[in-house]
Amino acid sequence: TLAGFETVFGPVASDAEGVRALAAGSGLVDVREDLAQEHGLVGLMPFVRHFFPGVPVVTLIAGARQRVILVSPYFVPDEVLQTLLRLAARRGIRVDLVVPRRSNHRLADIARARFVRQLDEAGANIWLLPDAMLHAKAIVIDDRYALAGSANLDLRSLFLNFELMTLFHGAAEVAQLTTWIDALRGRCETWCPRPVGAVKETLEGLVLLAAFQL
Repeated sequence: TLAGFETVFGPVASDAEGVRALAAGSGLVDVREDLAQEHGLVGLMPFVRHFFPGVPVVTLIAGARQRVILVSPYFVPDEVLQTLLRLAARRGIRVDLVVPRRSNHRLADIARARFVRQLDEAGANIWLLPDAMLHAKAIVIDDRYALAGSANLDLRSLFLNFELMTLFHGAAEVAQLTTWIDALRGRCETWCPRPVGAVKETLEGLVLLAAFQL
C-alpha cells in the first residue's frame, strides 16, 4: 500500500502543494509552481537524501502480483534487481522488458546481452524497438503503481546519478501509462536468443567490469 511505501521511504506527495512542500524540505530542489500545477504531479519520490532510485524500484517489483512492465533505453541491472525479475517470471508473473534494438551506446548494448538472456530463460518477454532510439523510462507494477522519470535501468542511474522519478498510484494514471507501453510493444520485435560463444561471453564480461561507467 502507499502508506507502507511511505513508512519505508518517507513522504510521497499527492498534489502540487505536496511537491512544493517536499522540495522545500529537501533544500535541494526548486519546483516551479506553474509546471507543478500544469502537469499535476502525482508523486515525487524523495531520492535526494535517503536512498537511491534502485531501492524503491526493487521494493515495488518484489511486491508484484500479476505483471511487471519495464521500459528503458539501457538495461544493466544490479544482481538484486535481476534476481527479482527472474524470480517473478518463474513464479508466473508476466514480465515485459521494452528496450531499443540498438541504443546510442554500443557498450551498454553489449553489457545488457547477458541479462536479457537470463530473463528470457526465466520466461520474461523481451521486446526490441527496431525503428527508433527509445529514451522513455517507465515501470508499471500490476494495475497499482507506475514509475516514470529520468532513471535508466542501469547501475549508474540506479545507484550513482542524481535522478528523479514520479510515483503514480492512481488507477487512471497507471492505466494510461500501461496503455501507452502496450501500444509501444505493438511496434516492437520479439527478442530471439542466439548461440553465444566464448569470445562473446568474454567481451560481455569485460564490458561489465566498467558497468558503473556506462
